[in-house]
Amino acid sequence: MNAPESFTKVAEASKAALAK
Repeated sequence: MNAPESFTKVAEASKAALAK
């Protein structure tokens, strides 16, 4: 698992949560 990829995944998840 790549760190950048994992970070991006988490960032998108957090962004979506905040958008809700």
